[in-house]
Amino acid sequence: MLFSPTYNYLFIHCQKTGGKSIREQFWEIEPQGNLASKMHFGAHTNDDMQQRLHAHGNASYFKAMLHPKIWDGLYRFTVVRNPFDRIISWYWFNRHYRQIPREMSFDTYLHCRIEKEHYIEENLLQYWKIHDHTGTAMCEFFKFEDGLDNAVKQASTKINAQCPAFPIQEQLVRRDHTNIRLDRRHYREVFTPDQRKYWEEVCRLDFETFGYEW
Repeated sequence: MLFSPTYNYLFIHCQKTGGKSIREQFWEIEPQGNLASKMHFGAHTNDDMQQRLHAHGNASYFKAMLHPKIWDGLYRFTVVRNPFDRIISWYWFNRHYRQIPREMSFDTYLHCRIEKEHYIEENLLQYWKIHDHTGTAMCEFFKFEDGLDNAVKQASTKINAQCPAFPIQEQLVRRDHTNIRLDRRHYREVFTPDQRKYWEEVCRLDFETFGYEW
């Protein structure tokens, strides 16, 4: 995430959606952006606040941490991605950094991802990154497939509307991040029919909420 008390915005980072590049670009505009003083976080603050305000926390968590007046005044946004393409990207990421055995198949990986329930609500489903327990959306979302240039321009324009000192970003600055996805095939060429059916059920909330389909 990136929280800016100066420009009144909160970026919720869903993993494997290009969020690292967005964080880096917006961070350079305000180097102290997510090192907000404790006064912004109300009664829930303690000495390990910054450790617990981790990069991939969900919107509900940040709402609980922030003072209500601060939360209500924030422009909040995120980027989401097609669940088929996103899990392939995650597979190659975990494989590259040896978070899973290099020999693990994609099929095995799909099933391993949901062995622990917390993966469903906190990591796997983008739905739970930006919705509370009542199903209320807590931030605006942009689609990865519409382009990250589009996401940063629209988000920065809305931040600028409330804080004119924040410069509008015309495009995303491309970063020299390691290209770790060795298989560049379209997801339709990667998923088998059984895998497709399985993943559509696992990520049903994401498909329905964000309008994704095969």
